[in-house]
Amino acid sequence: MQIDLTGQVALVVARDGPVAEAVCAALAANGASVLVGDPAADSPQGVVTEALKGTGRLDILVFISPTFGEAGGDPQASDATGAEFRSLVAAADDCVLAASHALAQTRGRIVVIGSALGLLPARRHPLRGLTDAALFQFARGLAMRLGPREVRINALALGAISGGAGDRFAAGEVELLSHTAPRRPGTLQEVADAMLFLVDPENSCMTGHILPVDGGLIAGFARDF
Repeated sequence: MQIDLTGQVALVVARDGPVAEAVCAALAANGASVLVGDPAADSPQGVVTEALKGTGRLDILVFISPTFGEAGGDPQASDATGAEFRSLVAAADDCVLAASHALAQTRGRIVVIGSALGLLPARRHPLRGLTDAALFQFARGLAMRLGPREVRINALALGAISGGAGDRFAAGEVELLSHTAPRRPGTLQEVADAMLFLVDPENSCMTGHILPVDGGLIAGFARDF
């Protein structure tokens, strides 16, 4: 997907990982200047402040849940500890509040990226579902708060995403992928294209939406009745 982000500044707050790399590459390929911040930083506000120092503006903020860090987008990966996720929404809130004034000046866009398990709880991964469900509800609430300032916020709910030729999904996880319509994992390019759709300046009437990129997992393919 190609959009025009020439002259725009994007801040991606994320852990290192293939999803974050794909998002950054797609933004840069479409003309944006891309800055990267760590969601585990002691001061999320400081991440935004530091980004604004060099540019003076901010058009796009992408916050990627730590559920899509080193695991690369595996919705069956082991849950992190409660301590690791306890401050997730607080960190996202701090980032958005610090960036809201700059985003309001540019009719900015925010994208929150998390796991589809935030919309379809899994009995073996209750913590992951709980944390990303909270993150998605946070995004919806922000859409109402920031709407009058012409800042749009949407979210991506990701299912199994293949991070490259050597990962488990590229090789094929039959049990998990049998619960999706295409019987394959999503690709990093498909994640990047969905993100670009949400930040496209021409897409000006869409806010508060959670867009699944999950092969139909939460639409019901996971049910056996």
